[in-house]
Amino acid sequence: GEGAAWHSIARAHIIREEFEEAGRVAKEAHRLGAHVGDLSLQAMALSTLGEACLSQGHNADAISAATEALELARETSQASSETLALQTLIGARLANAEPSEALRVAKEAHQRAKKLNSTRVEASALQAVAKVCIHIRAPSEAEQALTAAQNIYRKLKDKQKEVAVLTTAVEVHLLTGQVEDALRAAKDATSICREVNDKRQEAHVLELTAQIHNECGETKEALDAAKGMVSALQDLGDRTAAAQAQQSIASMYLETGDSNEALKFAKEAVIVFQTAGDQWAEGQAWWTVAKALLQRHNARFEDLQVSPAYLPKEDPREALQAAVKARAIFRQTGDTTMEMEMLNTAANAYLARQEYRDALRMADEALLMARKLKDKQAEASCQLLCAQMYAVQGRWSPAFRAVEASRVLFEELGNDEGRESAENYTGVLRDAAREAGYFEEQERKNRFRPMGSGGPGQRGASGPDSIYNRKAFPWTKPQGAMGA
Repeated sequence: GEGAAWHSIARAHIIREEFEEAGRVAKEAHRLGAHVGDLSLQAMALSTLGEACLSQGHNADAISAATEALELARETSQASSETLALQTLIGARLANAEPSEALRVAKEAHQRAKKLNSTRVEASALQAVAKVCIHIRAPSEAEQALTAAQNIYRKLKDKQKEVAVLTTAVEVHLLTGQVEDALRAAKDATSICREVNDKRQEAHVLELTAQIHNECGETKEALDAAKGMVSALQDLGDRTAAAQAQQSIASMYLETGDSNEALKFAKEAVIVFQTAGDQWAEGQAWWTVAKALLQRHNARFEDLQVSPAYLPKEDPREALQAAVKARAIFRQTGDTTMEMEMLNTAANAYLARQEYRDALRMADEALLMARKLKDKQAEASCQLLCAQMYAVQGRWSPAFRAVEASRVLFEELGNDEGRESAENYTGVLRDAAREAGYFEEQERKNRFRPMGSGGPGQRGASGPDSIYNRKAFPWTKPQGAMGA
């Protein structure tokens, strides 16, 4: 009937993660079910409504809807609605910081299902128990519950539910530090997904696999899993989700220094996000494009060991264009933190083009923004960036002041990594300034300067190339600073 059709639409919105619309449609399905006295439809609609509320963080509404759905599903002996309502109710209780109540509900559901010999609901209740046990960090109990649930689903020959159990098992194994067992469970889940042609779940499992490999430093394996995820999502026609995965792949390639591959995947993501109208994601992708271009330019500099003046400027020019586009997007979306990052990247792009005044202008603008926001962490990073921009122009005095301001701020914040980065850069500055004759000139000025007089630091005779040759620059992210 009409109510069932509305509920099908609500489920479609859930699959597409359009939770607000799913909730609206589920309410209409529930209204229609109540109008004709269809308790089964009401149970299904309320289960879906609870899931939509939970996904939006409306925990109280989710608890209310799921509790009513659970009661109706039990009244009508509707196993599918009961399992969904139970999972939603458990999730909502946990999200609402009620683990004890969640565990009580899950165990009660398990005992009831076992008493009624309702194997499917029993398996779902065991999954709920495992979920709570993971939350309260009781991995042994979670593993026992999952093993029992998997055995039930195997007897029922329900492959998709078995995949859900294996996916949860991955979390349990990671909780106990059993990485190999986690990867084995993920591999088994992936095989079953391919057997039953469940692309959505396959993509989810491959995402978990990629994360595990990446955290273990196994980049090749992580990239293989992430590319498999992209393929599964593209087969589903979910181009936006596939583009998000491509963005992750681009970031992984940046970590390995493969700027060409990073550029390829990031540019593909940009096109998809533009088409989808996802501005923030587009800004992120443009930022990745800029970083990849600067990384490629930097690699050429390191390989050739020549002054940047002799390097082609195409990559820095394109990087600047990408950073400017990204900044415009983040300004429009009101993300000031990311706008500061874009100023940082733009400064490094100008630096690569040897347009030092513009580089310093970008760094100064980022510093002013950090101060306006009273973001001390960002201010410390921007001071370090400004020190670099001053130094490359041979303006040693303001460079030393900026790097010292950065060091002090990082120290006050208790950021040891940032402080060490500032201290290390101070050493780089001293070496470069000494090579440029800065200290000798200061001594000479002090010798002939009248008492009480002072003057600004002068540019060294050697200019910025000595710093480039010492690899203090360009375009590498100092630890503790904002990203280039």
